[in-house]
Amino acid sequence: MAMRTLKTHELDAWYALCGTVFPVGSAYFRRHFEMDPWADIDGIFVAEEDGRLVSSVRVFTRRLMLGGRPVLTGGIGEVCTLPEYRGRGLSDRLLKMADDYMDAHGMYLRALYGVLTSHYGRHGFTPVHPHYGRVRAQSLPALGRGQSVRAFERADLPAAQGLYDLYMGQFPLAFWRGESAYWERWVLSEWHDAWVLEEGGRICAYVEVKAQQDGLLVRDAACVPGEEGALYALLGEVARARGAAFVEGPAPVLAGLPCERVEDGHLMLALTAPLEGAATVAELEALTGGRIAQWEVDGF
Repeated sequence: MAMRTLKTHELDAWYALCGTVFPVGSAYFRRHFEMDPWADIDGIFVAEEDGRLVSSVRVFTRRLMLGGRPVLTGGIGEVCTLPEYRGRGLSDRLLKMADDYMDAHGMYLRALYGVLTSHYGRHGFTPVHPHYGRVRAQSLPALGRGQSVRAFERADLPAAQGLYDLYMGQFPLAFWRGESAYWERWVLSEWHDAWVLEEGGRICAYVEVKAQQDGLLVRDAACVPGEEGALYALLGEVARARGAAFVEGPAPVLAGLPCERVEDGHLMLALTAPLEGAATVAELEALTGGRIAQWEVDGF
């Protein structure tokens, strides 16, 4: 059994491996590699037997906001093993290779989304608790005078970037999007139902949503800080247009509304060096003050 980094000519086989194990299919993993401006094939670790890829771990290069600055972060994703090869410790060995890669690249903060706490706990990961909330559509405000709503257009991208940086920069552990390439490639390839609210000739808020059951999941959103009413009115218009009974999203974003807590996200963190005065994940979570907000669009 060979344990090594992926080779460029094996990318199609790797997409197929991930698409076989996960129900989203291979196109999802192709998109997440080819549309990621920070993708590094040397951060993909695989187990190979007799010319066949059987297990995988990928490190995503990301930055999360903490203390008002972007912190280099290693994101763990694409952790998968073919059923007939499970129970042999392959993903554990690949995760150790990923640990070494992140150490070498100064990624002392690590993040992943999952529920196998004992498996990932061996690599220092501890669950944290970003809160999600649900708001009934009837509780969302109507548009104010002079406000209008329309579908997002590509020309709106600079305004959306500016709103995101201003608004999400106030939430700990929000993803830093920084470069335009990330927006143009990753974000826009993930958006499918985006809207903007305009007032006085300027874009004051945007949202991107996904239908789920009889409601909407807010997958991305931002507004002018202090003008959350515009964001809530935009959500109300979109909910009514889509016939949704409720909207769900990160609780800190919905804090100005009557909000029912629904579930925590499956975020896990590891910390291998002190950060912002925190030496452990528990101390780091305490620094966030329960205001963790991340968008599904940035997930891996």
